[in-house]
Amino acid sequence: MEDFNGYSRMLEGMLSQRGEEGRSAAVAAAAYLATLPITDQTAPLFFRLLETGVDEAADRLFGRRSPASFFSVLTPSRFLIVRAFGLLTENPPGALSGPVLESLLGILQAAYVHARSGFGLYEPTIADLHHTGKQLIACGEGAAEMVVSLMESWAGGRSGEVPVMAGRILDAWLDRSKGIEKVIPGVLLVRENL
Repeated sequence: MEDFNGYSRMLEGMLSQRGEEGRSAAVAAAAYLATLPITDQTAPLFFRLLETGVDEAADRLFGRRSPASFFSVLTPSRFLIVRAFGLLTENPPGALSGPVLESLLGILQAAYVHARSGFGLYEPTIADLHHTGKQLIACGEGAAEMVVSLMESWAGGRSGEVPVMAGRILDAWLDRSKGIEKVIPGVLLVRENL
């Protein structure tokens, strides 16, 4: 365990670099992390790498594995859900690469496949729904289907504001005449300049 903790600190130092040095460090860290199994202990390192926003590093990390099921070996937990929502919140539509977005949505799908059990781990807030739904305006078809599936699951959950908002987002997305900007605050829908 001591060796792993040492590697963890070293990786954190590498991933804290900025500019070209930071990009190179992220790619090198991804090559190393790709050799490790995903466990509850290593998951924070995988998330830290995804937080760098270096697409080449994410591609190296995922390799030939499906990003949507990348974290599926882990039992859904509050930690995973909160980290996934955190990255969705921090990034405007279009800022996350398709594979990174799909990996985050995969975590949420696994947690909320049965809404009641997912709500027992972490009850999403209206803001969480907004930040998940905003990704619809700039994501690919696969990720859009995942977001729709999540909204359907949340809409069928407990009573209260969350299921109602999930239903409103879903309805606005599926019936384009209603306009998603009428349901999700416009400031969240500003796309990343790519």
